[in-house]
Amino acid sequence: MDPFVTVHVIAAVALLASSALVGVWGLARTAQVTTPERPREGRAFAQVLQLSHTLVLGAGIVGLLLLAEGHDVADQLHVRVYGPCMLVAIVASYGYRTKDPRVNVRVFSIASLVVFALGLRAFWTGA
Repeated sequence: MDPFVTVHVIAAVALLASSALVGVWGLARTAQVTTPERPREGRAFAQVLQLSHTLVLGAGIVGLLLLAEGHDVADQLHVRVYGPCMLVAIVASYGYRTKDPRVNVRVFSIASLVVFALGLRAFWTGA
């Protein structure tokens, strides 16, 4: 197996795990976040959120390198829809940020669950 394919698959699995974790953790956490003046968002949550966003970008870059090498996917939706929609979900979540940390955690959690769903679908169509 090509090393780029291996890296892409590992990044995809890590992306699925981290985005599912952030989505569920964030939705459970929205009730715990205090007022906007004194947010109690955990560092671990923020780091896992950033990791999931980095994995989306990393998996996308490796996927583009695979395409440049001449690899092809079984279903073009993998390349043309699911990958770009993951990036759009992340960028859109940053656009919906407010001064209220409860809203921010909720928005990023929902975006992470969208990325998780798109990642699952991309995983099924990518083989």
